[in-house]
Amino acid sequence: MLVAVFLALLTLFYLFLISFLIVYWNRITVFRIPDTFIPKTKISIVVPVRNEAAHLASCIESLLNQEYPRDLCEILIVDDQSYDETPDIAAAFDDSRIQYMRLGVEGRTTIEGSKKKAIAYGVNHAKGTLIVTTDGDCTLPVRWLKSIAAQYEQDAVRLLAGAVIPTRYRNWLEAFISLDMMNTFVIQAAGVKSGSYFICSGANLAYERKAFIESEPYNTNLHIASGDDIFLIDKFKTRYPGQLAILKSNEAVCLTEPPADLASFFNQRLRWAGKMKKTSGTATILLATFIWLHRIIPMAALIIGLLLHDNLYIFSGTIAIGIGWLLDFAMLYQAVSFFGSNKLLYWFIPSEIFYTIYFFILGVLSWLPVQLEWKDRRLSI
Repeated sequence: MLVAVFLALLTLFYLFLISFLIVYWNRITVFRIPDTFIPKTKISIVVPVRNEAAHLASCIESLLNQEYPRDLCEILIVDDQSYDETPDIAAAFDDSRIQYMRLGVEGRTTIEGSKKKAIAYGVNHAKGTLIVTTDGDCTLPVRWLKSIAAQYEQDAVRLLAGAVIPTRYRNWLEAFISLDMMNTFVIQAAGVKSGSYFICSGANLAYERKAFIESEPYNTNLHIASGDDIFLIDKFKTRYPGQLAILKSNEAVCLTEPPADLASFFNQRLRWAGKMKKTSGTATILLATFIWLHRIIPMAALIIGLLLHDNLYIFSGTIAIGIGWLLDFAMLYQAVSFFGSNKLLYWFIPSEIFYTIYFFILGVLSWLPVQLEWKDRRLSI
């Protein structure tokens, strides 16, 4: 009986959580550029890259094609010790808006590279009022910068966070990743809107250069390989409360390359989960922990019930899982509707099954001293 009561309470709390997320997601107005908008903000796009020869050309082309005044935009490609054709690809673009700079050459410098160092180097050399960051494997829609500038000038915030989703979903893994990243943006947006927790992606982020320099977001964490976005927003939320916002616009969605295979996917998500342990955001960790428990405990109750032939365990676990899936569907519906990808819901059931397995493994491994490889560098989480 206690099991049934516990699962009922767990499900009730999950209902409150999903309702909370949907309510705050819908409180964010979809931003549209005013017809009369004339940009005034000087923007510096900082793109930290390392061995991005396969994607950099597409990224730069999308940045050069932005519907934004040439004299108000500069692009800083900061090379974090690439040893492939990345430098040649960057040099092939003959455009006065592009600046290419290097942190050193792999194997021929004593400088220890990192993504945070590359971003800080770019910011320190930038001339713009507003810094906008993305990654070398991303492509951006033509009104991306204009959307960022329009909301920044309208709302006068210190930081704007936008959506990042995969470029495609040709198979079950890419469909799962797409659903997960779309859903993640809804969770991120609701957190920022409510002021309860703050997470975002550095691949679609804008912030004031002056605020970055004043807050020194990386001065105590350069030894940690990743987490450029987590540590930055951690500093901003403390130093500039109420001045962080979400850019909820279909014209400002960053498209990124999905992981090539299941191993790459787990490697990426373990790295993301690992850096969460380094943040001071207790609410973020509690949120992730609760979602993990809600995902695992009902399934465990069902499995135990089947093994022991206990009808109460089977019934309680099945009901909790069923209600959880309905709530997940409601969340995902919000996400795919915004991104115009409702066809992804055909993958809902297989995604839910895989999500339980993936989340269990991720939750366990993220708290173990696991060694990962990222950009051909070894790091511990």
